[in-house]
Amino acid sequence: MMPPWKALVIQPYCWVVMCRLVMTVGAAMDSVCRDRKFTIAPNMIKAMVSQRSPMKRRIIPPLARPASLFLLLSLPLWPTRLTGGMEMVTLTSKLAKTNKEQAMGVTRRDLARLAAFGAAGVAGMATSEVSAATGADSLDALAEAKGFVGFGSCIGGGAEDFASSFNDAGVRAIHQRDCGILVCENETKWVALRPNPKEYSFYLADRMLDWAQANNMAMRGHTLLWQKTQYFPKWLVNYDFGTRPAAEAERILREHITTVCAHYGARIFTYDVVNETVDEITGEMRQTPFTKYLGDNAIDICFDAAHKAAPHAKLVYNDYMGWGPNSARHRDGVLKLLTRLKANKAPVHLLGVQSHIGPGTNPESQGPNTFSAADQAAWKQFLDAVVAMDLRLALTEFDVSERGTPADIPERDRFMADLAQRYLNFMFAYRQTDYLMAWGMMDHYSWLQNFGGKRPDGMLKRPSLYDDNYQPKPLRQAIAAAFRNAPPRA
Repeated sequence: MMPPWKALVIQPYCWVVMCRLVMTVGAAMDSVCRDRKFTIAPNMIKAMVSQRSPMKRRIIPPLARPASLFLLLSLPLWPTRLTGGMEMVTLTSKLAKTNKEQAMGVTRRDLARLAAFGAAGVAGMATSEVSAATGADSLDALAEAKGFVGFGSCIGGGAEDFASSFNDAGVRAIHQRDCGILVCENETKWVALRPNPKEYSFYLADRMLDWAQANNMAMRGHTLLWQKTQYFPKWLVNYDFGTRPAAEAERILREHITTVCAHYGARIFTYDVVNETVDEITGEMRQTPFTKYLGDNAIDICFDAAHKAAPHAKLVYNDYMGWGPNSARHRDGVLKLLTRLKANKAPVHLLGVQSHIGPGTNPESQGPNTFSAADQAAWKQFLDAVVAMDLRLALTEFDVSERGTPADIPERDRFMADLAQRYLNFMFAYRQTDYLMAWGMMDHYSWLQNFGGKRPDGMLKRPSLYDDNYQPKPLRQAIAAAFRNAPPRA
Protein backbone atom coordinates (compact mmCIF):
# COMPACT_ATOMS: atom_id res chain seq x y z
CA MET A 1 0.00 0.00 0.00
CA MET A 2 1.32 3.46 -0.95
CA PRO A 3 2.26 5.59 2.08
CA PRO A 4 0.01 8.69 2.50
CA TRP A 5 2.92 11.07 1.93
CA LYS A 6 3.64 9.51 -1.48
CA ALA A 7 -0.03 9.82 -2.47
CA LEU A 8 0.05 13.50 -1.61
CA VAL A 9 3.07 13.99 -3.89
CA ILE A 10 2.47 11.59 -6.78
CA GLN A 11 -1.31 11.79 -7.23
CA PRO A 12 -1.42 15.52 -7.98
CA TYR A 13 1.46 15.12 -10.43
CA CYS A 14 -0.40 12.38 -12.31
CA TRP A 15 -3.56 14.44 -12.50
CA VAL A 16 -1.69 17.48 -13.83
CA VAL A 17 0.04 15.35 -16.50
CA MET A 18 -3.29 13.80 -17.53
CA CYS A 19 -5.02 17.18 -17.69
CA ARG A 20 -2.24 18.65 -19.81
CA LEU A 21 -2.55 15.69 -22.17
CA VAL A 22 -6.29 16.32 -22.46
CA MET A 23 -5.70 20.00 -23.15
CA THR A 24 -3.08 19.22 -25.81
CA VAL A 25 -5.63 17.04 -27.60
CA GLY A 26 -8.16 19.85 -27.20
CA ALA A 27 -5.75 22.30 -28.82
CA ALA A 28 -5.30 19.98 -31.79
CA MET A 29 -9.07 19.64 -32.11
CA ASP A 30 -9.32 23.41 -31.97
CA SER A 31 -7.16 23.80 -35.06
CA VAL A 32 -9.64 21.61 -36.93
CA CYS A 33 -12.58 23.55 -35.56
CA ARG A 34 -11.08 26.88 -36.56
CA ASP A 35 -10.81 25.75 -40.16
CA ARG A 36 -14.53 24.93 -40.03
CA LYS A 37 -15.42 28.23 -38.30
CA PHE A 38 -16.76 26.52 -35.17
CA THR A 39 -15.48 28.86 -32.49
CA ILE A 40 -17.97 28.98 -29.65
CA ALA A 41 -16.74 28.81 -26.08
CA PRO A 42 -18.58 26.27 -23.89
CA ASN A 43 -19.48 28.94 -21.35
CA MET A 44 -21.51 30.72 -24.05
CA ILE A 45 -23.78 27.81 -24.98
CA LYS A 46 -25.97 27.87 -21.89
CA ALA A 47 -26.02 31.66 -21.83
CA MET A 48 -27.12 31.92 -25.46
CA VAL A 49 -29.92 29.43 -24.88
CA SER A 50 -31.09 31.16 -21.72
CA GLN A 51 -31.09 34.53 -23.49
CA ARG A 52 -33.15 33.11 -26.39
CA SER A 53 -30.50 34.20 -28.86
CA PRO A 54 -30.75 33.18 -32.54
CA MET A 55 -28.07 30.61 -31.65
CA LYS A 56 -30.46 28.62 -29.46
CA ARG A 57 -31.68 26.42 -32.31
CA ARG A 58 -28.19 25.72 -33.66
CA ILE A 59 -26.50 22.43 -32.91
CA ILE A 60 -22.84 22.84 -32.00
CA PRO A 61 -20.72 20.01 -33.47
CA PRO A 62 -18.94 17.88 -30.84
CA LEU A 63 -15.57 18.85 -32.28
CA ALA A 64 -16.29 22.42 -31.28
CA ARG A 65 -16.17 21.56 -27.60
CA PRO A 66 -12.78 20.16 -26.60
CA ALA A 67 -12.95 22.34 -23.48
CA SER A 68 -16.10 20.46 -22.49
CA LEU A 69 -14.10 17.23 -22.72
CA PHE A 70 -11.56 18.78 -20.38
CA LEU A 71 -14.33 19.68 -17.94
CA LEU A 72 -15.71 16.15 -17.97
CA LEU A 73 -12.37 14.47 -17.38
CA SER A 74 -11.39 16.92 -14.66
CA LEU A 75 -14.49 16.29 -12.53
CA PRO A 76 -12.62 14.02 -10.10
CA LEU A 77 -10.42 16.98 -9.22
CA TRP A 78 -13.27 18.96 -7.71
CA PRO A 79 -13.62 17.15 -4.37
CA THR A 80 -9.87 16.47 -4.09
CA ARG A 81 -8.74 19.42 -2.03
CA LEU A 82 -5.42 17.79 -1.01
CA THR A 83 -4.20 16.59 -4.40
CA GLY A 84 -2.42 19.76 -5.39
CA GLY A 85 -4.82 20.37 -8.27
CA MET A 86 -6.34 23.59 -7.03
CA GLU A 87 -5.13 25.50 -10.11
CA MET A 88 -7.12 23.10 -12.30
CA VAL A 89 -10.19 23.41 -10.09
CA THR A 90 -9.97 27.18 -10.40
CA LEU A 91 -9.70 26.88 -14.18
CA THR A 92 -12.72 24.57 -14.47
CA SER A 93 -14.72 26.88 -12.25
CA LYS A 94 -13.78 29.78 -14.51
CA LEU A 95 -14.82 27.81 -17.58
CA ALA A 96 -18.13 26.90 -15.99
CA LYS A 97 -19.16 30.46 -15.12
CA THR A 98 -21.99 31.74 -17.29
CA ASN A 99 -23.24 34.67 -15.24
CA LYS A 100 -23.85 37.92 -17.09
CA GLU A 101 -21.15 39.81 -15.20
CA GLN A 102 -18.38 37.64 -16.69
CA ALA A 103 -16.83 39.70 -19.47
CA MET A 104 -15.18 36.81 -21.31
CA GLY A 105 -14.46 33.09 -20.93
CA VAL A 106 -11.36 30.96 -21.20
CA THR A 107 -11.30 29.64 -24.75
CA ARG A 108 -9.72 26.63 -26.36
CA ARG A 109 -6.81 28.83 -27.45
CA ASP A 110 -6.27 29.70 -23.77
CA LEU A 111 -6.23 25.97 -22.98
CA ALA A 112 -3.67 25.41 -25.72
CA ARG A 113 -1.45 28.03 -24.13
CA LEU A 114 -1.91 26.33 -20.77
CA ALA A 115 -0.79 23.01 -22.27
CA ALA A 116 2.40 24.68 -23.45
CA PHE A 117 3.24 26.83 -20.46
CA GLY A 118 1.59 25.13 -17.50
CA ALA A 119 -0.95 26.38 -15.01
CA ALA A 120 1.11 29.47 -14.29
CA GLY A 121 0.48 30.60 -17.85
CA VAL A 122 -3.21 31.18 -17.15
CA ALA A 123 -2.45 33.54 -14.31
CA GLY A 124 0.10 35.35 -16.45
CA MET A 125 -2.30 35.64 -19.40
CA ALA A 126 -5.06 37.04 -17.22
CA THR A 127 -2.69 39.54 -15.63
CA SER A 128 -1.28 40.74 -18.95
CA GLU A 129 -4.78 41.13 -20.41
CA VAL A 130 -5.98 43.27 -17.53
CA SER A 131 -2.84 45.39 -17.42
CA ALA A 132 -2.34 45.84 -21.17
CA ALA A 133 -1.76 49.50 -21.99
CA THR A 134 -2.16 51.32 -25.27
CA GLY A 135 1.31 52.46 -26.32
CA ALA A 136 2.29 55.62 -28.13
CA ASP A 137 2.71 53.66 -31.37
CA SER A 138 -0.73 52.05 -31.24
CA LEU A 139 -3.01 52.90 -34.14
CA ASP A 140 -5.43 54.64 -31.79
CA ALA A 141 -2.66 56.79 -30.31
CA LEU A 142 -1.39 57.69 -33.78
CA ALA A 143 -4.92 58.68 -34.78
CA GLU A 144 -5.52 60.79 -31.69
CA ALA A 145 -2.18 62.54 -32.13
CA LYS A 146 -3.54 64.01 -35.38
CA GLY A 147 -6.90 64.97 -33.86
CA PHE A 148 -8.95 62.00 -35.04
CA VAL A 149 -11.54 60.63 -32.64
CA GLY A 150 -9.50 57.45 -32.81
CA PHE A 151 -9.00 54.06 -34.42
CA GLY A 152 -11.02 50.95 -33.71
CA SER A 153 -12.49 47.74 -35.05
CA CYS A 154 -15.47 45.48 -34.92
CA ILE A 155 -15.33 42.31 -32.86
CA GLY A 156 -17.73 39.38 -33.06
CA GLY A 157 -19.45 37.87 -30.05
CA GLY A 158 -21.00 34.76 -31.58
CA ALA A 159 -24.26 36.03 -33.08
CA GLU A 160 -25.75 34.11 -35.99
CA ASP A 161 -23.41 31.71 -37.84
CA PHE A 162 -20.23 33.70 -37.22
CA ALA A 163 -17.21 32.62 -35.23
CA SER A 164 -16.64 34.60 -32.06
CA SER A 165 -13.44 36.61 -32.28
CA PHE A 166 -14.30 38.08 -28.87
CA ASN A 167 -13.81 34.67 -27.25
CA ASP A 168 -10.21 34.60 -28.53
CA ALA A 169 -7.86 36.07 -25.92
CA GLY A 170 -5.26 36.80 -28.61
CA VAL A 171 -7.72 38.93 -30.57
CA ARG A 172 -8.78 40.77 -27.42
CA ALA A 173 -5.10 41.52 -26.73
CA ILE A 174 -4.72 42.96 -30.25
CA HIS A 175 -7.73 45.20 -29.66
CA GLN A 176 -6.27 46.35 -26.37
CA ARG A 177 -2.99 47.28 -28.02
CA ASP A 178 -4.32 49.05 -31.11
CA CYS A 179 -7.95 50.11 -30.60
CA GLY A 180 -9.65 52.92 -28.76
CA ILE A 181 -13.08 52.27 -30.28
CA LEU A 182 -15.09 49.06 -30.47
CA VAL A 183 -18.22 48.08 -32.40
CA CYS A 184 -20.17 44.83 -32.32
CA GLU A 185 -19.93 43.03 -35.66
CA ASN A 186 -23.46 41.58 -35.55
CA GLU A 187 -24.71 41.59 -31.97
CA THR A 188 -26.61 44.90 -32.06
CA LYS A 189 -28.41 44.17 -35.32
CA TRP A 190 -32.11 43.35 -35.31
CA VAL A 191 -31.54 39.67 -36.06
CA ALA A 192 -29.43 39.30 -32.90
CA LEU A 193 -31.38 41.62 -30.58
CA ARG A 194 -34.95 40.70 -31.53
CA PRO A 195 -35.77 36.97 -31.30
CA ASN A 196 -39.49 37.86 -31.47
CA PRO A 197 -41.73 40.96 -31.47
CA LYS A 198 -41.92 41.10 -27.66
CA GLU A 199 -38.39 40.37 -26.46
CA TYR A 200 -34.89 41.82 -26.63
CA SER A 201 -31.70 39.79 -26.17
CA PHE A 202 -28.86 42.10 -25.13
CA TYR A 203 -26.49 39.62 -23.51
CA LEU A 204 -24.03 39.09 -26.37
CA ALA A 205 -23.65 42.82 -26.95
CA ASP A 206 -23.59 43.69 -23.25
CA ARG A 207 -20.61 41.47 -22.48
CA MET A 208 -18.56 43.15 -25.22
CA LEU A 209 -19.60 46.63 -24.19
CA ASP A 210 -18.73 45.88 -20.56
CA TRP A 211 -15.30 44.68 -21.65
CA ALA A 212 -14.77 47.74 -23.86
CA GLN A 213 -15.69 50.06 -21.00
CA ALA A 214 -13.34 48.21 -18.63
CA ASN A 215 -10.55 48.79 -21.17
CA ASN A 216 -11.34 52.49 -21.73
CA MET A 217 -12.64 51.99 -25.26
CA ALA A 218 -15.41 54.09 -26.77
CA MET A 219 -18.32 52.19 -28.32
CA ARG A 220 -20.14 52.58 -31.64
CA GLY A 221 -23.66 51.28 -32.24
CA HIS A 222 -24.25 49.26 -35.43
CA THR A 223 -27.00 49.37 -36.62
CA LEU A 224 -30.45 50.64 -35.59
CA LEU A 225 -31.88 49.63 -38.98
CA TRP A 226 -30.17 47.49 -41.61
CA GLN A 227 -32.48 48.31 -44.49
CA LYS A 228 -32.23 44.98 -46.30
CA THR A 229 -35.06 42.49 -45.90
CA GLN A 230 -32.74 39.49 -46.07
CA TYR A 231 -31.16 40.65 -42.80
CA PHE A 232 -34.45 41.20 -40.96
CA PRO A 233 -35.58 38.66 -38.36
CA LYS A 234 -37.99 36.20 -39.93
CA TRP A 235 -40.81 37.35 -37.68
CA LEU A 236 -40.45 40.91 -39.01
CA VAL A 237 -40.51 39.82 -42.65
CA ASN A 238 -43.77 37.95 -42.04
CA TYR A 239 -45.27 40.44 -39.58
CA ASP A 240 -48.97 41.35 -39.81
CA PHE A 241 -49.06 45.15 -39.68
CA GLY A 242 -52.82 45.13 -39.17
CA THR A 243 -55.47 47.53 -40.36
CA ARG A 244 -53.30 50.63 -39.83
CA PRO A 245 -50.01 49.40 -41.26
CA ALA A 246 -48.25 52.78 -41.45
CA ALA A 247 -48.92 53.52 -37.80
CA GLU A 248 -47.83 50.03 -36.75
CA ALA A 249 -44.64 50.21 -38.84
CA GLU A 250 -43.72 53.53 -37.25
CA ARG A 251 -44.52 52.17 -33.76
CA ILE A 252 -42.20 49.18 -34.28
CA LEU A 253 -39.36 51.36 -35.57
CA ARG A 254 -39.61 53.92 -32.79
CA GLU A 255 -40.01 51.30 -30.07
CA HIS A 256 -36.95 49.35 -31.22
CA ILE A 257 -34.70 52.39 -31.57
CA THR A 258 -35.85 53.92 -28.29
CA THR A 259 -35.40 50.65 -26.40
CA VAL A 260 -31.89 50.02 -27.73
CA CYS A 261 -30.70 53.60 -27.18
CA ALA A 262 -32.20 53.70 -23.68
CA HIS A 263 -30.54 50.40 -22.80
CA TYR A 264 -27.07 51.73 -23.63
CA GLY A 265 -27.54 55.37 -22.69
CA ALA A 266 -24.39 57.47 -23.00
CA ARG A 267 -22.17 54.38 -23.24
CA ILE A 268 -22.48 54.46 -27.05
CA PHE A 269 -21.22 57.71 -28.55
CA THR A 270 -22.40 57.25 -32.15
CA TYR A 271 -24.92 55.10 -34.03
CA ASP A 272 -25.16 53.86 -37.58
CA VAL A 273 -28.83 54.77 -37.59
CA VAL A 274 -29.60 53.39 -41.05
CA ASN A 275 -27.41 51.01 -43.00
CA GLU A 276 -27.47 50.44 -46.78
CA THR A 277 -30.91 51.74 -47.72
CA VAL A 278 -29.82 52.79 -51.24
CA ASP A 279 -29.84 50.04 -53.87
CA GLU A 280 -26.40 49.87 -55.49
CA ILE A 281 -27.82 49.06 -58.94
CA THR A 282 -30.75 51.46 -59.25
CA GLY A 283 -29.76 54.19 -56.80
CA GLU A 284 -33.29 54.10 -55.39
CA MET A 285 -34.53 53.26 -51.90
CA ARG A 286 -34.65 49.56 -51.11
CA GLN A 287 -38.13 48.15 -50.57
CA THR A 288 -38.76 46.60 -47.16
CA PRO A 289 -41.85 46.23 -44.94
CA PHE A 290 -41.03 49.66 -43.50
CA THR A 291 -40.71 51.55 -46.78
CA LYS A 292 -43.74 49.68 -48.10
CA TYR A 293 -45.96 51.46 -45.58
CA LEU A 294 -43.91 54.56 -44.70
CA GLY A 295 -42.12 55.33 -47.95
CA ASP A 296 -38.90 57.36 -47.73
CA ASN A 297 -40.15 58.82 -44.44
CA ALA A 298 -39.09 55.56 -42.74
CA ILE A 299 -35.52 56.86 -42.79
CA ASP A 300 -36.51 60.25 -41.32
CA ILE A 301 -38.38 58.45 -38.54
CA CYS A 302 -35.26 56.45 -37.66
CA PHE A 303 -33.08 59.53 -37.30
CA ASP A 304 -35.75 61.39 -35.33
CA ALA A 305 -36.23 58.48 -32.93
CA ALA A 306 -32.48 58.04 -32.46
CA HIS A 307 -31.93 61.72 -31.75
CA LYS A 308 -34.73 61.80 -29.18
CA ALA A 309 -33.53 58.63 -27.45
CA ALA A 310 -29.79 59.45 -27.61
CA PRO A 311 -29.42 63.24 -27.95
CA HIS A 312 -25.69 63.01 -27.13
CA ALA A 313 -24.90 60.64 -30.01
CA LYS A 314 -23.50 61.44 -33.44
CA LEU A 315 -25.87 59.90 -35.98
CA VAL A 316 -24.58 58.23 -39.14
CA TYR A 317 -25.97 57.09 -42.45
CA ASN A 318 -23.76 54.13 -43.45
CA ASP A 319 -23.27 52.66 -46.95
CA TYR A 320 -20.72 50.95 -49.23
CA MET A 321 -20.77 53.09 -52.39
CA GLY A 322 -17.45 53.05 -54.23
CA TRP A 323 -15.52 55.05 -56.79
CA GLY A 324 -16.03 52.79 -59.81
CA PRO A 325 -18.12 53.81 -62.84
CA ASN A 326 -20.70 51.14 -62.00
CA SER A 327 -21.21 52.83 -58.65
CA ALA A 328 -22.32 56.15 -60.14
CA ARG A 329 -26.03 55.46 -59.48
CA HIS A 330 -25.22 54.30 -55.98
CA ARG A 331 -23.31 57.50 -55.23
CA ASP A 332 -26.08 59.63 -56.76
CA GLY A 333 -28.69 57.80 -54.70
CA VAL A 334 -26.78 58.42 -51.47
CA LEU A 335 -26.41 62.11 -52.31
CA LYS A 336 -30.12 62.31 -53.08
CA LEU A 337 -30.95 60.71 -49.72
CA LEU A 338 -28.60 62.97 -47.74
CA THR A 339 -29.87 66.08 -49.54
CA ARG A 340 -33.45 65.19 -48.65
CA LEU A 341 -32.59 64.42 -45.01
CA LYS A 342 -30.77 67.74 -44.63
CA ALA A 343 -33.64 69.63 -46.29
CA ASN A 344 -36.04 68.00 -43.81
CA LYS A 345 -33.70 69.00 -40.95
CA ALA A 346 -33.21 65.37 -39.98
CA PRO A 347 -30.45 65.01 -37.35
CA VAL A 348 -27.86 63.27 -39.54
CA HIS A 349 -24.28 64.20 -38.68
CA LEU A 350 -21.94 61.90 -40.62
CA LEU A 351 -21.75 59.74 -43.70
CA GLY A 352 -20.30 56.36 -42.88
CA VAL A 353 -18.07 55.32 -45.80
CA GLN A 354 -17.76 51.59 -45.24
CA SER A 355 -14.50 51.26 -47.19
CA HIS A 356 -14.55 47.57 -48.08
CA ILE A 357 -11.95 48.28 -50.73
CA GLY A 358 -10.01 46.06 -53.08
CA PRO A 359 -10.86 43.71 -55.93
CA GLY A 360 -13.81 41.45 -55.39
CA THR A 361 -15.64 42.98 -52.45
CA ASN A 362 -18.31 44.83 -54.41
CA PRO A 363 -17.26 44.28 -58.04
CA GLU A 364 -20.42 45.94 -59.32
CA SER A 365 -19.53 49.20 -57.61
CA GLN A 366 -15.93 49.37 -56.39
CA GLY A 367 -14.34 49.50 -59.80
CA PRO A 368 -10.62 49.25 -60.60
CA ASN A 369 -8.37 48.26 -57.74
CA THR A 370 -5.61 50.71 -58.58
CA PHE A 371 -7.38 53.79 -57.14
CA SER A 372 -5.91 55.74 -60.04
CA ALA A 373 -6.22 59.45 -60.76
CA ALA A 374 -9.46 58.82 -62.69
CA ASP A 375 -10.86 56.84 -59.76
CA GLN A 376 -9.90 59.57 -57.36
CA ALA A 377 -11.54 62.28 -59.48
CA ALA A 378 -14.94 60.54 -59.37
CA TRP A 379 -14.57 59.82 -55.67
CA LYS A 380 -13.55 63.40 -54.88
CA GLN A 381 -16.58 64.78 -56.66
CA PHE A 382 -18.81 62.61 -54.48
CA LEU A 383 -17.06 63.40 -51.19
CA ASP A 384 -16.94 67.13 -51.94
CA ALA A 385 -20.72 67.09 -52.36
CA VAL A 386 -21.11 65.30 -49.01
CA VAL A 387 -18.95 67.65 -46.95
CA ALA A 388 -20.60 70.63 -48.66
CA MET A 389 -23.76 69.60 -46.79
CA ASP A 390 -21.90 70.20 -43.52
CA LEU A 391 -21.60 66.45 -42.95
CA ARG A 392 -18.51 64.79 -41.51
CA LEU A 393 -17.05 61.49 -42.63
CA ALA A 394 -16.22 58.24 -40.87
CA LEU A 395 -14.56 55.17 -42.37
CA THR A 396 -16.65 52.54 -40.67
CA GLU A 397 -15.83 49.03 -42.01
CA PHE A 398 -12.36 49.09 -43.52
CA ASP A 399 -10.74 45.98 -44.98
CA VAL A 400 -9.04 45.03 -48.25
CA SER A 401 -10.30 42.28 -50.51
CA GLU A 402 -7.94 40.40 -52.79
CA ARG A 403 -9.66 38.69 -55.71
CA GLY A 404 -7.13 37.99 -58.44
CA THR A 405 -4.08 38.63 -56.27
CA PRO A 406 -1.11 36.23 -56.40
CA ALA A 407 -0.60 33.29 -54.07
CA ASP A 408 2.79 34.60 -52.94
CA ILE A 409 2.02 36.08 -49.52
CA PRO A 410 4.65 38.86 -49.43
CA GLU A 411 3.63 40.02 -52.91
CA ARG A 412 -0.06 39.86 -52.02
CA ASP A 413 0.48 41.76 -48.76
CA ARG A 414 2.45 44.48 -50.54
CA PHE A 415 -0.29 44.96 -53.14
CA MET A 416 -2.99 45.28 -50.47
CA ALA A 417 -0.93 47.57 -48.25
CA ASP A 418 -0.11 49.88 -51.17
CA LEU A 419 -3.77 50.12 -52.17
CA ALA A 420 -4.80 50.77 -48.58
CA GLN A 421 -2.27 53.54 -48.08
CA ARG A 422 -3.26 55.31 -51.32
CA TYR A 423 -6.89 55.15 -50.29
CA LEU A 424 -6.34 56.25 -46.69
CA ASN A 425 -4.02 59.10 -47.67
CA PHE A 426 -6.78 60.36 -49.94
CA MET A 427 -9.50 60.01 -47.30
CA PHE A 428 -7.43 61.49 -44.46
CA ALA A 429 -6.73 64.55 -46.62
CA TYR A 430 -10.36 65.42 -45.85
CA ARG A 431 -10.10 67.05 -42.44
CA GLN A 432 -13.77 66.16 -41.95
CA THR A 433 -12.78 62.48 -41.59
CA ASP A 434 -13.24 61.73 -37.91
CA TYR A 435 -12.14 58.13 -37.37
CA LEU A 436 -11.24 54.81 -38.97
CA MET A 437 -12.83 51.48 -38.02
CA ALA A 438 -11.42 48.20 -39.34
CA TRP A 439 -13.93 45.43 -40.00
CA GLY A 440 -11.97 42.92 -37.96
CA MET A 441 -8.35 42.80 -36.86
CA MET A 442 -7.40 39.19 -37.69
CA ASP A 443 -7.62 37.32 -40.99
CA HIS A 444 -9.13 34.14 -39.61
CA TYR A 445 -12.30 35.82 -38.34
CA SER A 446 -12.93 38.12 -41.30
CA TRP A 447 -16.37 37.98 -42.91
CA LEU A 448 -14.57 37.92 -46.26
CA GLN A 449 -13.41 34.36 -45.65
CA ASN A 450 -16.95 33.26 -46.51
CA PHE A 451 -17.89 36.06 -48.91
CA GLY A 452 -17.51 35.74 -52.67
CA GLY A 453 -16.14 32.21 -52.51
CA LYS A 454 -12.77 30.83 -51.52
CA ARG A 455 -9.51 31.68 -53.21
CA PRO A 456 -8.85 29.38 -56.22
CA ASP A 457 -5.59 28.28 -54.59
CA GLY A 458 -7.42 27.40 -51.36
CA MET A 459 -5.28 29.74 -49.26
CA LEU A 460 -6.67 31.82 -46.43
CA LYS A 461 -7.66 35.32 -47.43
CA ARG A 462 -5.63 38.11 -45.86
CA PRO A 463 -7.94 41.16 -45.63
CA SER A 464 -7.11 42.25 -42.08
CA LEU A 465 -4.28 43.89 -40.13
CA TYR A 466 -3.04 40.76 -38.35
CA ASP A 467 -2.40 37.28 -39.69
CA ASP A 468 -3.61 33.97 -38.33
CA ASN A 469 -0.67 33.86 -35.92
CA TYR A 470 -1.58 37.21 -34.33
CA GLN A 471 1.32 38.96 -36.11
CA PRO A 472 1.00 42.43 -37.67
CA LYS A 473 1.08 42.62 -41.46
CA PRO A 474 2.13 45.32 -43.94
CA LEU A 475 -1.51 46.46 -43.94
CA ARG A 476 -1.14 47.58 -40.35
CA GLN A 477 2.06 49.43 -41.25
CA ALA A 478 0.22 51.16 -44.10
CA ILE A 479 -2.51 52.36 -41.74
CA ALA A 480 0.06 53.63 -39.26
CA ALA A 481 1.86 55.51 -42.04
CA ALA A 482 -1.40 57.05 -43.24
CA PHE A 483 -2.14 58.37 -39.75
CA ARG A 484 1.38 59.79 -39.43
CA ASN A 485 1.03 61.52 -42.84
CA ALA A 486 -2.47 62.85 -42.17
CA PRO A 487 -2.99 66.60 -41.72
CA PRO A 488 -4.35 67.58 -38.31
CA ARG A 489 -8.13 67.49 -38.03
CA ALA A 490 -10.21 70.64 -38.34
